[in-house]
Amino acid sequence: MRIDAHVHVWTGEPTRDVRAGAGALDRQDTVERLRPLAAQTDVQAVIAVQTVGSEAETRRLLAIADVDPLVAGVVGWVDLAATDVGARLDRLHAGAGGGRITGIRTMLPADEEAASRPDLLRGMRALIDRGLALDLLIRPAGLSAALSVADAMPQLRIVVDHLAKPSLEPSELHHWTRWMRALAERRNVAVKLSGLLTQLDPRQGTDALLPHVSLALHAFGAQRTMIGSDWPLCESAGGYQRAIRSMERLVAECGVDGDLVSGGTAEAWYRLALRTGNEA
Repeated sequence: MRIDAHVHVWTGEPTRDVRAGAGALDRQDTVERLRPLAAQTDVQAVIAVQTVGSEAETRRLLAIADVDPLVAGVVGWVDLAATDVGARLDRLHAGAGGGRITGIRTMLPADEEAASRPDLLRGMRALIDRGLALDLLIRPAGLSAALSVADAMPQLRIVVDHLAKPSLEPSELHHWTRWMRALAERRNVAVKLSGLLTQLDPRQGTDALLPHVSLALHAFGAQRTMIGSDWPLCESAGGYQRAIRSMERLVAECGVDGDLVSGGTAEAWYRLALRTGNEA
C-alpha cells in the first residue's frame, strides 16, 4: 500500500506558521481536496500531521480520521513537558478517532539538549508507554539534540521530518551528513523524505536533492525511510504529484526497496495495522 507519511489538513484552527517558508493552511486544505490528488498518485492512505501546538487541533484531526479511511493515522501535539502529559495522551486516545493517534510531533529546545530536561524525558516515556512515535521538526542545528534524545530513549521510535531541512549549499553538506550518519547508527530513528522540494532554488531540478536522498537511504535503509508530500505546502513547489513522484524516482535511482519507502516503512513505524484493526 502506498502511504503518504506527511500531510497537513485544515481543521479550523489558526494555522499560519511563523517559521520561514511554512506558509499557512486555509479552508480549502481539506481531506476532500486532497483525496483526488492522492488517487491520481496511487496513494491509498495518509498520515495527518499537526500544524500548531494545540490539543484541540489534534482532536479535530482524530475526528477526521475516525470517519475517513484515507487518514490512516494522526501525528498530533501535546505539551510533552506538562506534568500531566500521560493523562493528556489518554484523553486524546479516549476521544473520537483516538485509536488513530500514531505519534506526537515537537520541536526540540534550541538553547539546550532535550535529553537533559527531566520534564521532556517524562513526556517521552509517556509516548513509549503508549506505543507512540515522536516526530521531530528540526533543522540541521538541532540534529545533535536529536542524537541525545535517541541515546537517552532507545525504546522511543523517533522520526526526523523533512530530513531536518538540509541546506542545499555544497559547503554545508558535510555538517548535515556527519550528524545524519550518527543518527542512522541509532536503530530507533527513522527519516522522512518530505518537505524537500521547497528547499530548491527555482532554477534547480529535483536531481539537486539526490545527494541528500541517497545519504538518507543508504544510512538508514529502506526500513527506516518513508516518503511524505508535505501537502499542501508542496503546492508552491510543483504540486502533490511532483512531491511524491520525484521522491519515488530518486529512491529508484538509489536502488533500494521502493515498496518499503513508499508505504511499508510508514505502516510499520507508525503501527498502522494495530490502529486500524488489520493486524494479522
